Amino acid sequence: MDKDDNKLWITESGVGGQTHKPFVVFGQDGGTKYQVEAESARQLGHSLIEAAEAADRDADLFALLVGKLGQPPELAAQLLGDLRVVASERREKTV
Repeated sequence: MDKDDNKLWITESGVGGQTHKPFVVFGQDGGTKYQVEAESARQLGHSLIEAAEAADRDADLFALLVGKLGQPPELAAQLLGDLRVVASERREKTV
């Protein structure tokens, strides 16, 4: 994480004056702002939620392996990496 993680995230919605298409603007307060079509913003939001949930699961598994089962943090990290590979391979087979 870096120092910008503490900055407030802002979002704005709008509609193009010439295109009449909906858009979303997002970024960090005082930083670069990005404008995307509404559907792209929905996809990004969905991806961010999935990533946040996966991060929570990773943290829970890490805590279990290290805190409750007494495994070294390096082994826990390796197992998390291996789990990601297995999950990725499974997803590729179902597509």
